[in-house]
Order: sequence, then C-alpha cells, then structure tokens
Amino acid sequence: RGAEMTPLIFQLQPAQLREEMVRLHVDPGGVAIMTDKTSALCVRLFDIPCGAANILKQNLLSAGGDAAVPRGCVSCKFPTTDVILIATRRQLKRALSALHGQPFKLHEMAERILLSLAQYDAPPAEWGIRDGAVPLDRPCVMGILNVTPDSFSDGGAYPTPDAAVARARQMIDEGADIIDVGGESTRPGAKRVAHDEEIARVTPVIAALARETRVPLSIDTRNAAVARAALEAGARIVNDVSALGDPGMAEVAKGFDAGIVLMHMHGAPETMQNEPLGADGIVETVARALDERIAAARAAGIEQGKIAVDPGIGFGKTLEANERLVCRLDAFRSFGM
Repeated sequence: RGAEMTPLIFQLQPAQLREEMVRLHVDPGGVAIMTDKTSALCVRLFDIPCGAANILKQNLLSAGGDAAVPRGCVSCKFPTTDVILIATRRQLKRALSALHGQPFKLHEMAERILLSLAQYDAPPAEWGIRDGAVPLDRPCVMGILNVTPDSFSDGGAYPTPDAAVARARQMIDEGADIIDVGGESTRPGAKRVAHDEEIARVTPVIAALARETRVPLSIDTRNAAVARAALEAGARIVNDVSALGDPGMAEVAKGFDAGIVLMHMHGAPETMQNEPLGADGIVETVARALDERIAAARAAGIEQGKIAVDPGIGFGKTLEANERLVCRLDAFRSFGM
C-alpha cells in the first residue's frame, strides 16, 4: 500500500536492528554507524566522587545522553555517590573521549567503562577449562549429579558409584555438555560434610567417568582438599558456591589450570535463608560481591578466560530477588565471563 501503509513502531536490540538493516541492504559501513546510535544503555558506577559524577553528567548531556545522580550531588553534599549513565553507545563513547585531562582519574574510569562495554557487546566465545574449552555459541546444559543422601532434588537416588555413573551416562545421552558431581548438599539448612567423606563420595564416580567420556566433569565443592582430589581423579572444572571461601581453593584451581565457577551466596547453606536478601538493590549487591571475588581470583593468577560467574539463584535470596536476578542477567555480561 506504500505511503498509505500504517508505519510500524518497534524496539529492537542492536543485534536485531543490525539484522533488519542487512535485510534492507543498507551499506555495511552505515550498518555499523547506525547500530551504535540506537538502544540506550544504562551504565551504573559505584562510589565515585560527587565532583566526578557532576563532570560525567555534563559530558553526557553535551553528547546527547544523561546521567542520573541523587539530589544534592551538584553541591557535593556527600563525598561519593553511585551514578547511572544513560546513553546510546555512540553518545557514551563521545562523552568518554572528552575525559582526557579531567580530575578524579576520570580517564582511567573511562577506559574501564569502555572495556566493560566491549565485554558486554562481545561475550566470550568459549569458557576455558582444564585441557580444553566449553564452546558458548549456544546454551550449554550442565547435568547435576548429587552423590549425597540429603540434596534437595536427587539426594539418596544414587547411593553407589555404579548407580551414579549410570545416571551420568543417561544425562550425557540426553545431551548434557557438562556433568557436575557434588558430595555435599548446599540446600538451605544443610550441614557440613567432613572432607574425607566428601572425597569418598565423589572421587570414585569422577574417576570412572573420566576413563570413559570426554564430556567435561565438574566438582561442586567449597573445599580445596576435595577439589584437589576430584581434579586428580579427572575433573576439569571447580564449581565453588563459596567463590574461593576456602583460602586454598584458588591455588588448587590455578595449579590444575581448571575452569572455575565463582558463585554469590548470602551467608552459608546452614543459615542463608534465615534472613535472605530482598529484591531491592539485589543486582548491584551481587555484582559488587562477584567483582571482589573475581579480583581475588585474578590476583591469585587465575586467567580471566577460566572464570565463570554465577549470581547464585536461590542462595540466600527471596523469591522476588531471584526473579529480579533472572530478569537482569544481562548486567553480568559486563564482567566479560
């Protein structure tokens, strides 16, 4: 119907817009330029000086974006503040490029933001693990195998190594990309298990599976001694719900060049649901904690490409907090992991 056709109004993510422009046969150079002009981003900065926040706001305004700051920031009524930058990628890059020579180490802050933006826009293509990598060009399924009497889902279902190995084979046949073996329940209210008992539960299963499959095996443990025994038996990933809570865990993971999962948990399994975290500010709370744990892992010599992050759905959070995290999972892409 041509000009009489009702115009269509819609919202697209950058990748979707890029696809639409390619279908329209837009010049490739134009596709790149125009993709940067669309889809406003929100960039949250933590605990920066109010003076820096005011400079950022002026730069964003001059570039066509904006920055959300609390009332009183303009007169520096408080020493530091969080800031939310609101801009398209093009506006953000223009504003950040003007920060050279500014006080408050704003140039370094700009470089950190640009790095996070690059990591957000181009997530890793693979996750490095011991002796290989897990490709991330599609969602991957981790099969959970709890060789415990008290886990919330399958506790007691596989009381012998033979039964556990048979279940792992079944999951592999069904398409599991990773098999995660756990010998200590971390359900709410679960009690700690002695290291020797945990090792006795998991190592026969891992050793048997390692002899017959190349599907990566993961050890779900908070204990460095258990992780070491499991890695010696053939595990290639450490799934640590305490995010290096055991001081020796980082050394073990690095020594075996294993992939490692750093998860956020509020408290410990014994008490984590007594006073769970609510939805208000949960994304920022989890991000702060993970950032600190990532820094500890990197300081211990673990490569960035070996680290996966887990916001810890269900671990010390209310239902509403868990829902908020699921809806905002994209925020954790900024870590580049």
